Amino acid sequence: MTGVELRAARERLGFSVSLFAERLEVDRSAVSRWESGDRAVPGPVRVLVRLFLRGLDP
Repeated sequence: MTGVELRAARERLGFSVSLFAERLEVDRSAVSRWESGDRAVPGPVRVLVRLFLRGLDP
């Protein structure tokens, strides 16, 4: 998952950066670094995001 994909997922979920960080139990700056591509999105975060997105599908 790229930073662009992470941002799209966050926006699809309707989360602000702050709320997304809270739900992932990480610092807001971590989310910003992942979305900007400064850091790779960690594997566990990719899994959690996919689970969050599954909750949107009927």
